[in-house]
Order: sequence, then C-alpha cells, then structure tokens
Amino acid sequence: MYVLLWIVLAIAVMYIARLAILAYVGTHAAPEISGAAYLRKELAKLEISTSQVPDECIADLVQLCKRTAEFQSYGSKKFTTSFVEGLDVAVGMVQIWLVNPSESNFPSFDGRKDIYREIFERHQIGPGQS
Repeated sequence: MYVLLWIVLAIAVMYIARLAILAYVGTHAAPEISGAAYLRKELAKLEISTSQVPDECIADLVQLCKRTAEFQSYGSKKFTTSFVEGLDVAVGMVQIWLVNPSESNFPSFDGRKDIYREIFERHQIGPGQS
C-alpha cells in the first residue's frame, strides 16, 4: 500500500514540476518565439510571403517590438499588450514599405534613419525583391 502511495506521489510531483517548467519557459522565452510566429501569420494574411521578409528581418522586428514593449511596460500598459500592438504596427510598416518605400513614409530625423527604414534596407526588403 505504501509503495503505491509513493508511486502516485512521485507521479504527481513530476507532473507539477513539468507544469512549473513549462510556465517558466512560457513566460521567459515567449516573445521571440511567439512574436515571430505572430508576425509570420499576420504577414501571410496579407499575402506577404516569407521570401519577401526573411527570418532575420522578422527577428529584428520582434526585437524592436520587444524593446519598445519593455519600455512601455514601465508605465501603465502591460508588456503583452504593448508587444502585440507593436507587432501589429510592424506588420503595417512592412506592408507600407513593400507598396511604397518613399522617404515621406519613413523620414529621417536629425540625420538618423527611421528604425523601420534601417531594418528594411539592411535586409534588402523591397517591392519585387525576393
């Protein structure tokens, strides 16, 4: 009887430990993984292929959104809300860039390029490029 109790207790402890590990990983690794997946899904909805926006560009956009959300989360907004809003803005910026990457859409300030222009030019994203 005691052996069965110990086995059930061991299984319960392993299950709880597994849930704790998944919760820890989910809260600490999620932005890079879930952000990239979210961006790809939203770009696919707009029929923008991954050949037009490579993984390196997606990773840079996710990092930009993550840094912005971390900064905004010091205020009243929660990190997740700010992060998703930033990802939505990034999707819109990709769409605008692919249609018309003019200077008026992505202006320079004090000799510094717009952050989106810098990312898109670095990864050579543009109309007709693949």
